[in-house]
Amino acid sequence: MPGEIMGKPGESEGAFPGEQRGEGRGEAISLSPDLSRTLNTALDKVIEVIGVEGGAVRLVDEETGELVLAAHRGVSEETFRQGRRLKPGEGFSGLVLEKGEPMVIQHVSMDPNPASVLLRKQGYESYMVVPLRLRDKVLGTLSLFTTAERGFDTYERSLLNQVGVTLENALLYEEAARREREAAFLDRATQLFNSTLQLDFVFELVARMATEVLGESCTINLIEEGKEHLTPVAIYHPEPEARQLRLQVMRDNPIQIGDPLSVVGQAAADGRPYLIKDARREGRLKNADRLSIYSFIAVPIVSKGKILGVLATSITSPSRQFNQADLRLAMALADRAALAIENSRLYEEERELRQRMEELNRRLAESLEQLKLSQRQLLQAEKLASLGSLTTGVAHEILNPLAVISGRVQLLLLRPEVPPDLQRVYHLLLDQVDRITRICDGMLHFARQKEPRFEPVDLNASLVQTLALLESELRLRNIAVHTAVDPELPHIIADEGQLRQVFLNLLTNAMDAMPGGGNLHLATRRGEPVQVVVADTGCGIPPEHLSKIFDPFFSTKEMGTGLGLAVAHGIIQSHEGTIRVESPKGEGTTVVIELPSHT
Repeated sequence: MPGEIMGKPGESEGAFPGEQRGEGRGEAISLSPDLSRTLNTALDKVIEVIGVEGGAVRLVDEETGELVLAAHRGVSEETFRQGRRLKPGEGFSGLVLEKGEPMVIQHVSMDPNPASVLLRKQGYESYMVVPLRLRDKVLGTLSLFTTAERGFDTYERSLLNQVGVTLENALLYEEAARREREAAFLDRATQLFNSTLQLDFVFELVARMATEVLGESCTINLIEEGKEHLTPVAIYHPEPEARQLRLQVMRDNPIQIGDPLSVVGQAAADGRPYLIKDARREGRLKNADRLSIYSFIAVPIVSKGKILGVLATSITSPSRQFNQADLRLAMALADRAALAIENSRLYEEERELRQRMEELNRRLAESLEQLKLSQRQLLQAEKLASLGSLTTGVAHEILNPLAVISGRVQLLLLRPEVPPDLQRVYHLLLDQVDRITRICDGMLHFARQKEPRFEPVDLNASLVQTLALLESELRLRNIAVHTAVDPELPHIIADEGQLRQVFLNLLTNAMDAMPGGGNLHLATRRGEPVQVVVADTGCGIPPEHLSKIFDPFFSTKEMGTGLGLAVAHGIIQSHEGTIRVESPKGEGTTVVIELPSHT
């Protein structure tokens, strides 16, 4: 990570699995721009004051105890290729680190280090190495090279010792700045994670943020119930081609939980963090060569003791390698990601539970409504059955004396001596007898309804043909007819005669509701079920009457029998359909018939 130089003091070598020890593990300690600039500036000043031609600064990597090249001047890169990392006691710089005392080499030929051979090739003859210490602690070494054979006096050595103070101040500042940057980063990560509950966005956000301060790429893999392999949910790399390559590798080689050749798989199984500083020397990192991975971190995402998945980040450039501070930061980010994932999952579970509850409530309401409808239909059927048997007997008992009365009144009207006033009374009697007869005929028809005879029926044609029977009456009443029949309406299986009886009743009711004229709208609609709609712009039905309109003998018309809608209701029910009436106040009446297309 930028700004990190050394790991946490006193941490044991086995603190984190996957670490390597030995030479060649990395090219340099990670330096922030500020610290690197400080070291180079200090080195330039020392070279100028002492009057030498070149120099180098090495810092102690506290994780390994090795000296790592941090800055150099006047010396080619090739000079340090074999000696970028030195163990204590290795070469003159290693000896100075081990003993804590400065050393002056007046003849580089005395130094067995291969770097001395390269120094001689570049014309250097002498050099001095001094420890950079603060009190009793050696922070690193400073080497100065000169082309002339010479020693270094006490003043010069004292001056070089002051570089340790400068270095310590720079390190303290760097450590404080690093901690401040990490704290600010983690605070920002927490705020961003708290700003969304969308799980996919949380994964993408975590992967992107990890690349800001850790590696060049980041992947997040989750553990799914019942699966032996991890599921990749986020893969981020700033370069699309590199991202696509990683995606392809993960598709071709799914990571098995607990795979001994995969630190990601191991982290998912044992919940431990893994730090691999040099993947080239480590055999447990799959696809390291294919993805050009140099340094690698894998940390588990754990919530409430449960491993949710693994966050992994990698570096491809040997110029930098992950260290303990990077690992700690990755773990802190994973902890915050775990909380965000847990919150998001809780939100998703709550949302799904709420949706299920809403669906259950909706189904319950539908079931209750269906139950009420079934109860009403059962009650209606019981009413109709009782009325059917009752009306048959009553109608016959009434019609017989009515026939006698009608015959006698007609005989009386044949007498020439009957005065006009009495004739009017006789005619009034005959009118009332006719009305009673019609009512009784309706009762008998109601009681003797036949079983429907099902056959293919063109609803559009039946409706239009029924309308034609009333065409002249509609014109006389100044009623405009608007039709919107669906030309693609399929034929249904029904009793056409009974349906025409229903249509005629509805059209007659609509005309009666518009004595002063109005608009009559007819429509058919395909679907399951198919619909027939009859709507008028008449006076409407009072709300208190809507629940009774299908009851036998209920009528608000002066001359009505109250059987028309009851008969229509029975016919539609026998076709396994429904009929409903809507009558908003002041907006007329709409009757909707729904019939199954498969009837």
